[in-house]
Amino acid sequence: MKRRSAFFSLLILLGLVLASAYPAAANRPGDKPAVNSPTTPGKTHSPQTSLGASGLSFRYASTFGVTDQPYPADTNHFNSPDGVFVDGSSNLYVVEQNGQRVLGYSTGGNFFQIGYAGLGRSLDNFLNNPRDAAKDSNGNLWVVMENAIRVFSPSGSQVMTFPQANPGQSGNSNAQFNVPNGIAFDHNGRLFVSDENNQRVQVYTVSGIPPTLTYVNTIGVTGVSGGDNTHFFNPGRIAFDSSNALYVVDTINFRVQKCTSTNNWANWTCSTFYSGLTFSTGIAIDHNDQVFIADGDNNQVLKCSPDGTCHNFAGEYQVSGSDNGHFGWVPALATDSSGDVYVCDQSNDRIQVFDKNGTFVKTIGATQAPYVADTQRYYEPWSIAAAGNGGVYIGENHGDRLIKVNPNGTQAWTVGQAGVITIDPAVNGYFGSFGASATAAETADGKVYIPDAGNNRIQIYAANAGGYIGSMAQYIGQNGVSDQFNGPFGVAINPVNQDILVADYFNDRVQVFDSSWAYKTTIGETGVASPDNGHFNGPVSVAVSSSGAVFVADRFNMRVQQCATSDGFVYTCTVFAGVTGENGSDFAHLRPSGIALDKNGRLYVADDSNNRVQVFDATGAYMATIGGSSGPSNNQLRQPEGVAVDQNGNVYITDTYNQRVQKFLPGIYLTYLPVIRR
Repeated sequence: MKRRSAFFSLLILLGLVLASAYPAAANRPGDKPAVNSPTTPGKTHSPQTSLGASGLSFRYASTFGVTDQPYPADTNHFNSPDGVFVDGSSNLYVVEQNGQRVLGYSTGGNFFQIGYAGLGRSLDNFLNNPRDAAKDSNGNLWVVMENAIRVFSPSGSQVMTFPQANPGQSGNSNAQFNVPNGIAFDHNGRLFVSDENNQRVQVYTVSGIPPTLTYVNTIGVTGVSGGDNTHFFNPGRIAFDSSNALYVVDTINFRVQKCTSTNNWANWTCSTFYSGLTFSTGIAIDHNDQVFIADGDNNQVLKCSPDGTCHNFAGEYQVSGSDNGHFGWVPALATDSSGDVYVCDQSNDRIQVFDKNGTFVKTIGATQAPYVADTQRYYEPWSIAAAGNGGVYIGENHGDRLIKVNPNGTQAWTVGQAGVITIDPAVNGYFGSFGASATAAETADGKVYIPDAGNNRIQIYAANAGGYIGSMAQYIGQNGVSDQFNGPFGVAINPVNQDILVADYFNDRVQVFDSSWAYKTTIGETGVASPDNGHFNGPVSVAVSSSGAVFVADRFNMRVQQCATSDGFVYTCTVFAGVTGENGSDFAHLRPSGIALDKNGRLYVADDSNNRVQVFDATGAYMATIGGSSGPSNNQLRQPEGVAVDQNGNVYITDTYNQRVQKFLPGIYLTYLPVIRR
């Protein structure tokens, strides 16, 4: 439904591109729910946002990156492989979870690909977090993804999606899924799907071309987890033996269940085949009914005889590694007709192949190299900050790099390895589980402070060449400890005294340090999320004006707070923009993800839930909107997470799910020229 005020309509005539529809935005990495609902009594609401002076507008200038191309796609790298499948002809299929593709390799050297590299969507011909694959008797490939099944013909064209309506939406009916994890056909052609968050395995018959699914039974109890033989707790991958017995990896119960039926699909009875696993998800059965189990957190593959006697087959118990004898995380495996075992080594971005005796044969893919980055593309650019030389610093979420870009759009240097996280605060030059999605800041003396939220620290680099200088708070974040962080997502430098301000997201506070990294004070209350003006709920970004006023993007309070101090230690905060606890699509409401200030004191707020950037003057009055509609065209934004403004007033917006940064110039769109008569 279109929602436009008369004032918005007037602005459209001046050339602003505003919203006709506002799709919900995905959460920021690590997002948490708001502690209060908008109807909670006693909330502090800001006054209705006023309107500032008219005339400010922005026009599209250029794009950094390549729209809908996060990185160059090739067939030699796997981006977080989560599933592997070998068909009866020994053709290999690799399911990339982060890569959002299924890659197929035939024994004759032909290549097969479905999905688009790095683009997870529920739209037709796309895949959205695919997990597993199986083939039917007609050669169609069935892929489970979030939260649906998508079927492709042997040539790779899409055949059908189940459910057809709202395939990305979770549900618990017999025509819906909630994170389907595994898929397999029994020897009679019936389809089985492990429905992880619904705690069940669903059974369907398949008929017709294109195929139609008919529900016939549920194994387990929908929505009810348990540890007895009638329940599952997050069922993982599934497989059948030669007798049509179903094996289910019961992940959180640390076991494999063997289920049999006396009448082909009804009245299933399950019992424990093997227990003692640790967060396992994968299973495969060869033609001799030898059972192979991916023992996830134990970093090994087990080989079991049909009676449940198991021993180590590959890897080393509780020893991870990236050499040929070790694994990182093993979510899945498969066997071929010769007895070779294909092990999906997800955290090492590869498939390891072993013969039937457990001897290493080869690696498919490139170890710890999910893709090869180039200088033109960005993988989920999330954060952005202005550089002193007129360029910008771009932080990638899934790309896991901080990239400095010169004013002409060329890359100057990068920090981090493309697509690789390192959860270790002692290792410099890498980022943790949130990538480089936090906002950096440059100091007057040429240092760049970049929060490494996944490792709870601030890394410091030289602005001119990207050389490592040091780190602040190289510790796991703890509540109540002044010089530690728990998810730092934003940093800013006070131009008045060079204080360093850190938005300490999960601690619901902003920490203030002097230029020597010595702790000074806390804004907010550590570990206490509240809607009053003395607290924050998920402070995600911070900015400081030329006069020292501090602005905080208070994400789950749906507002930006302005904080002032007279002594540098005690801050008083008031609502500057937004309405506390209320999200909406009019100009007075927002859900801030990133903020920036220009030299005139105007505040720019990336409002990811409305696909726009809102601009407010120095008093908090609304002035303009950039974007406002979702799409891939220039001037459209798809969940913008960050915004920056350079000294010339140029605005840079991370158009996160379009895989690009858009640059806008200030100025009036329409110029009326007098008619000159001769």
